[in-house]
Amino acid sequence: MQRTMATPAARQLAAERHIDLKGIKGSGEFGSIVKADIEKLRTNQRITPLARKVAGYYGVELDHLSESAIRKETVLKYVGKSIAPAGGSENVVAPSAMRRMIAERMKQSMDVAPQYTLSAEYDVSLLLERFETEKAAVLASSGTRITLTDVLVKLAAYALSRHELVNASLIDGMIHYHKEINIGVAVALESGLTVPVIRNVREKSIEQIAGDRAALVGKAREGRIEQRDIDGGTFTLSNLGMYPIDQMTPIINQPESAILGTGRVVRKPVVIEDTIAIRPMMTFSATADHRLIDGALLAEFMKTMHDCLEEPNRLFE
Repeated sequence: MQRTMATPAARQLAAERHIDLKGIKGSGEFGSIVKADIEKLRTNQRITPLARKVAGYYGVELDHLSESAIRKETVLKYVGKSIAPAGGSENVVAPSAMRRMIAERMKQSMDVAPQYTLSAEYDVSLLLERFETEKAAVLASSGTRITLTDVLVKLAAYALSRHELVNASLIDGMIHYHKEINIGVAVALESGLTVPVIRNVREKSIEQIAGDRAALVGKAREGRIEQRDIDGGTFTLSNLGMYPIDQMTPIINQPESAILGTGRVVRKPVVIEDTIAIRPMMTFSATADHRLIDGALLAEFMKTMHDCLEEPNRLFE
């Protein structure tokens, strides 16, 4: 087999850049490859259309590759590996499969639906008082630990049952009114975000909701979540109350038409009948698909939640 002619400097640079010398036309004496031939390869890279498509799917930055001819197989070598950009110190890695899926779904949601968000800060003092009483009673009677997220799921279901269009979906130009209220609860994992679905929330007590949520969250964190656990949602709750976050702008989980985001509880001075008092306040942010839900309807949906916060006992019946 004939050996490719190249200068030592060219061979060293090619090795550093993982460049195969075969097929490179040298400009040196007797057609040998010199260092300058290697240095100018970046501007003369040959990239196949399939390689570009695969690189886009896996998140591989082609600008960081130094091979003279980049094909699909070239790109696949770098999937999941760190690539040091030329002249830089940062690492570039391909996103995980879950992160790619999240990116695709969020982009699809923004492309498909004109979305807007309404936010309001509500006094949750009565809700928290009732929650603490119920939490202690349920724990003593059954050992089940209910959380504020479970109560918020029930609160959303209460409002959805009175505004069925917010629980509907617009699919292929037709409005689908869902018979059940199936609420997805966003769960943050190290690898990304998943949204397991608690089904038929309207018919369940907060204790039953807590049991379902705990089981689904456990499966998600152990990597045992199944497709059926995340399918069939009609509405989503994203509660960031465990973080120092007051307000958010959640993105709709298609093909749903709305999503509710909640922040932390913060004690603040508020005016109550011309008197200043300290109250626990929480910001509720609802995002809706404007093709289906007008601002007035979403405002009515939020008002229903607000009214229920003023009489929280109805959630625990």
